[in-house]
Amino acid sequence: MLTLILGPSGAGKTAVIDELVCRYGWVPITSYISRPRRIDDKFKESIPEDEYRRLRESRQLFSDVGQLGSFYGILVTDIEAAVADTSRHVLDFAFRQRHAIFLHVPHVAIALLPESENELLRRLTLAGRPERVSQALADLHDVRIESETKQMSSALPPPLVVICERDRVPEAALQIVKLVAMNPAHEPSKIN
Repeated sequence: MLTLILGPSGAGKTAVIDELVCRYGWVPITSYISRPRRIDDKFKESIPEDEYRRLRESRQLFSDVGQLGSFYGILVTDIEAAVADTSRHVLDFAFRQRHAIFLHVPHVAIALLPESENELLRRLTLAGRPERVSQALADLHDVRIESETKQMSSALPPPLVVICERDRVPEAALQIVKLVAMNPAHEPSKIN
């Protein structure tokens, strides 16, 4: 079973995924990244641009998303394994890309949000990521609009919302475990 953790940069996605993996035995799905500088994130692996291009050209990437000068890709084999397996698989994914890429993949979507815009700004500032502020605020706004109004831009249900308060990562992870247990994966309609 596949769970997508959606949300803006600075929401706490990596910390919550780490908690889900370490405490609850969930299986992380690695994103492969080609970017100008290396990233310090245990669930994202930086690879050289030529290697990323090789994965893209050989059609080994399930998704290929460009954002803020970087490219993020997930292997087809990892998504196939997550869908076929009864274990819980978890992936940090861009909210704006979910509708286009995961429309036909069974999954549960969790929108992980900080308790406020000020907290989001504080986290990004502390992390030395000021270049992400405007995109993170736009993502936060879009997630809130979709989840609060239940408006859907596609056939996918809106994500389930979890607030990740400062220093409360274990509580957020436990809430996700409970939500995923109570909510079946989105089952895509069959295309004839």
